[in-house]
Amino acid sequence: MVDVVIMLEGEREPYNKPVTVSLRDAWGNVERASSTDKGFVQLVANGVGLHRLLIVGPEIEMYDEEFSLDGTFEPTHTVFVQPRRAVIKIANPKAGEAVPSVRLQVPKNAVREFEKARNAWRKHNRSEAKEHLKSAIRLYPRFDDAFSALGEMELQDGDREAARRDLATALQLNPNHADAARKLGQILVAETKYAEAEPLLQVWLRSHPGDAWALSFAALGQMTQEKFEEAVATAHKVHTLPHQEFASAHMIAGRALEHLRRFDSAAAEYRLYLAEAPDGPNSGQARAALARLASATQGGSQPQ
Repeated sequence: MVDVVIMLEGEREPYNKPVTVSLRDAWGNVERASSTDKGFVQLVANGVGLHRLLIVGPEIEMYDEEFSLDGTFEPTHTVFVQPRRAVIKIANPKAGEAVPSVRLQVPKNAVREFEKARNAWRKHNRSEAKEHLKSAIRLYPRFDDAFSALGEMELQDGDREAARRDLATALQLNPNHADAARKLGQILVAETKYAEAEPLLQVWLRSHPGDAWALSFAALGQMTQEKFEEAVATAHKVHTLPHQEFASAHMIAGRALEHLRRFDSAAAEYRLYLAEAPDGPNSGQARAALARLASATQGGSQPQ
């Protein structure tokens, strides 16, 4: 049994707005799911080992955490969620970037519908916002921002397949749409499809290079594709940022360095992980890796 207490960042009382909390196994399969507006749920996990906790709600950013159920795990788990940023917005290009051609051709009546959607969103009228977005798309079927905003709202509502479809459409229309890339990447990460998520996260990172979450999962995606040098470089970027929740980047770097047969550097990464997260979900793996490397070195053989 896992008791999950949900707090909004900066607040002292449990979060009292609707959220859905799901517990997944290491393969991404849903074990339990529950909705609450009390800031508290109880979930039963199917055994020990790695699990993933996901929390979604209309007014918060998706919370995604990997943890290990073992003897060190506290039965009451408090998580801090972040308030949601604006969803319905124009994805303006950065300085020096070309404006996507699909955006240059948006008719004024479609823009007006998009603005009506944004105003409805600000008033917390989600159903009206969705209808205006759909109207904007009917008026201009190549409206990338409208598809992206609609997909994100569908993701918040738990309609993952609709979100996947509309976010993918936004990216077909504009392959550099950062928000759509991050959200679609987020869906794939939740499904443990790290290699598929990696190129999407790279799109997001071009305009948001300081996102430790995206860097961590991009490194994991590179690792699963056996891009070991790239995985090490990406994981090292995480270490230059505030990354209290992403100490696992050191585990990724360590494993990649082992594949590259740079064993001293790998051991240093495992030690960094243990320094930052001595009771973290991967602490047992880090200690086992250090013991394996030390044993191989003492025995004069190469670690496997």
